[in-house]
Formats: sequence, C-alpha cells, structure tokens
Amino acid sequence: MREKNNAEIKERQKKTSTVLLEFMRHPKKEKDPNKGPREQLLTEEGRQAAFKRGQDINPEPAVSVAFGSGQSRTQETSALTMLANEESLDPSMSLEQMNQKIAEELKVGKKIAVEDERLDFNLNGPIGKRGNEMFKAGQYLEFLINESDKLAKDLGDKESTTYLRHAGNIAEIIYKYTNIGDNFNKAVLKNDKYEKFSNQLERYLGTHNSVTEMFVAKIIENTKGEEARNKFLEKLGTGGFKETEGPQVKIVNEGDSQLIKLTYPLENEEVTININKQDLQKIMEQRKEFEDNIK
Repeated sequence: MREKNNAEIKERQKKTSTVLLEFMRHPKKEKDPNKGPREQLLTEEGRQAAFKRGQDINPEPAVSVAFGSGQSRTQETSALTMLANEESLDPSMSLEQMNQKIAEELKVGKKIAVEDERLDFNLNGPIGKRGNEMFKAGQYLEFLINESDKLAKDLGDKESTTYLRHAGNIAEIIYKYTNIGDNFNKAVLKNDKYEKFSNQLERYLGTHNSVTEMFVAKIIENTKGEEARNKFLEKLGTGGFKETEGPQVKIVNEGDSQLIKLTYPLENEEVTININKQDLQKIMEQRKEFEDNIK
C-alpha cells in the first residue's frame, strides 16, 4: 500500500502547471472632447482589434482575470481579449455589460476591469512637460531610457513615469505571480480539477505604450548589457510594441523547479528568453535605490 501511495505521489510531482501573463498595449482610442483622458474608450476598430487578439490567443475565462490601468481603454482591451471565445459576448458591449454577462451567464464572478495603477503612465510631475515634448517628437522611448531617471532625480520628481519606475512596476507584477505559481502548483499536485484547463491560470493585462517596453529593455540591459538593450530599442522602433501586442510571460512550475519564459514581438518575429526571480528582484531593488535617492 505504501509503495502504491509513493508511486502516486511521484506521478503527481511530475505534473507541470503554468501561470500565463499576457501584457498588451491598448488599440485605437476615441477622441471624445466631452470625456477626460482616463475615460476615453476604444473606437469600434479598437474593440474589434482587441477581440481579434483574443481569438488568436484562445483564452479560457474560467481560469482568467483581466486587468487594466486606471484608464478605461486598457480595461476594455484586456476584457475583450479574455472573453473573445464567449458566444454571448461581442465587441459592442460596454465594460458594465460584460461584467453583468459574466456574473449572470458564465458564473465566474467579477473577473474583468480590475485596476492596477502599475500598468499606467504618469506625466503630471516636474519632468512631465519634457516627457510630453519627447512623445510628440516621436522620441519618448529614448527619453525614458536616456533621460528620465536622471531628470527625475535632478528635479525631485516623485510622481512622473521613468525608466526604472515602469520596469520596476512590471517586474513587481511578475514577481507576485511567481509566488502564485508556486502555490498553484501545489494545488495542481493535490487534485485534478485544473486538468481540463491544461493546469494553467491566465491573466490578461491591458496597458499603454512604453510601459512593458521599459521592463523588457531593463531585463536585456541587466542580463546582456547596454549595447544589447540599444539594439533592442533600435529594432523595436520609436513606436514601441504595436497595438494589442506586448510581452508574454509563462511561469512554469514542475515539482520544486520554476522556469520563467519571457517572449516579446520584435520585427515580426518572437524572441524568447529565460529569466528568474533574481532578475526581477534586481530590477525592483534598482527602482528602490532610485526612489531613495530622490529628495
């Protein structure tokens, strides 16, 4: 009997579980003069683009949550992507309508429009004027990489978006899910209820131009050097990731081991690199040191 139990335990320990994080830049937004910047929604074209992105990904809402920044268009983006396979939902629905449909028909609770300010940007501080100028000039990514951290220190800006703030925020989100991945794997080892979902949790995160680009740039800088980072930015182009695109992170657990696979689009191809918790911790520590040095 003991031998049988030991065999069952060993078999379960071979199970692999995954936490999938899909980051994506929001597509085209409306320009409604009667709404503030944070209330601007996606255009019809933008909603269709997010919906199409979801159909390509083939999401499973039962094990998913959609996140966005405090700006409505990012919440729409992640929600439409996550719900693209649901026959009762379509791109014309509002966030409120999608939430209602989920609660009434899908029976998975409130799963969309979850706000996470780490997915947002901020140009309201002292360096914001310079940031807006560089954005209009098509040089915003270069500004973030080469100027923003130093300028924030010089001006005592504790508010505006910078290179390390963006990179640290995304590293922090991913790091949280590495711990969730460990706990999820324990649940997978104990029972079979997630097998019909391929033992995978899914998270869809709508965000803005520059946010995830800075995280990928910092990972490359820390692991391969500034020259490799600059080559990445050159290939990426001034516009950053395309609409509805962004990095994908797969946190794969098997027994006591964990692998973090970072994949991002570049020149119509996909680049995959393996990272670890220490890489994420280093970026968060760099951000903390940066914040501590701002007076």
